[in-house]
Amino acid sequence: MNETLKTQLQSWFGIGFLDLVRLTWESPACILEKVKQYEAVHAIPSWNSLKQRLGPGRLCYAFFHRGMPMDPLVFLEVALVNEISSNVQSILNDPNPGAIPKFDTAIFYSITSSQLGLFFFSFLRYPHYHYS
Repeated sequence: MNETLKTQLQSWFGIGFLDLVRLTWESPACILEKVKQYEAVHAIPSWNSLKQRLGPGRLCYAFFHRGMPMDPLVFLEVALVNEISSNVQSILNDPNPGAIPKFDTAIFYSITSSQLGLFFFSFLRYPHYHYS
């Protein structure tokens, strides 16, 4: 890729143009459909599976570019549990993840970059990004 174009695209997709948003089951259906479609680490086989990943005891956050507010660039899935799991399948297949009354561990079990055209840009270059 031309270095000038690469530099320009990196500035357009800089952290200042990104919004971090928590996704829930109440998020717009068109966004949830894209999360279901784009998930590259642990496939989401059904709408019920997606609902479980967005329900109690689970968190999903996505970065959106202000010019593409309905298309997540990167999304991250988190399980709130009481101990480190030895198997991610136990997290994905937990039929009642919100049953734990008090969590002491957050497991980041999936991070997906949904826009393959942005392969040159690392969102992880911003370790000091703060959000509210």
